[in-house]
Amino acid sequence: MSRLPRQSVGLGQAVPPDKPTSLATVSSLDRVLFPVDWLGRGVIRVWNELADIAGLCIVVLARCVRPGTWRRTVRREFVRQCMHSGVAALPMVALLSALVGVAVVAQVLNLFRLVGQDALIGQFMAFVLVREVAPVLIGLVLVGRSGTAIIADLGTLVLGKQVKTLDAMGVDPILFLVLPRVLGLVVAAMGLTIAFIVGAFFFGFLLAFAVGYDQNSFGSSAAAAASPVSPSVYAAVLTKSALIGLLIGVVCCRRALRIDQSTRLPSALAGGFIWGVVLVFLISALVTVCWEMLL
Repeated sequence: MSRLPRQSVGLGQAVPPDKPTSLATVSSLDRVLFPVDWLGRGVIRVWNELADIAGLCIVVLARCVRPGTWRRTVRREFVRQCMHSGVAALPMVALLSALVGVAVVAQVLNLFRLVGQDALIGQFMAFVLVREVAPVLIGLVLVGRSGTAIIADLGTLVLGKQVKTLDAMGVDPILFLVLPRVLGLVVAAMGLTIAFIVGAFFFGFLLAFAVGYDQNSFGSSAAAAASPVSPSVYAAVLTKSALIGLLIGVVCCRRALRIDQSTRLPSALAGGFIWGVVLVFLISALVTVCWEMLL
């Protein structure tokens, strides 16, 4: 079968699209620049994602300081979110603090006593357990427990057209749906972090006293280890916990509100969980570095 002659394109005719080139026809320069292009697209996508998250954080913080924001429906949703993310999570946090206290506090207490460095026990507790471990673990608990629940809850409302109905009725979805959930996670993160620190100290020193690692009384050893924890350390912990709760809430609400027919709920759950975990470690590292530079 003979090939058809190639038609020429006239002045007023549309140019037909080029056929996709195969890998054999790609030049060597294109092969070298392909990883650069892929990396650039990824950086732009991550930058746009972080810019959207920062913008929504600013909107939420600006709305929460307005007196007219806290209407009865918003207050009720805020209390419900605090109960679900904070109070209902206390048994899980208590179990986690007991495990960390048994695995970390008691073992570190035994090792420091063996090498004769009792004075470093309190500093280790302040800089490792209190300032670094506690906010990160509570952030991971909030991402897996409350963040995914927020995405599922709001995603169901979006797919059921309830969010559009609220918008058509003149109700701001950011004010009614996003703000109380985000601020509820902030309060829950700070409260659960303090509860985790207290539980880890209690269970860790209780085990050390029970098995004979600590020859002193239970109360005196716990007080001596907690005394080097300065108010600045507690301020850093609360700041880190508040930022982690804020970003988890914003990321999960943003993922849920962007669900449509092309973006299904399972993919939104996976993306929100991944971004939440990444932001937990990112905020923890940034707050630690900034705090060390300031102090």
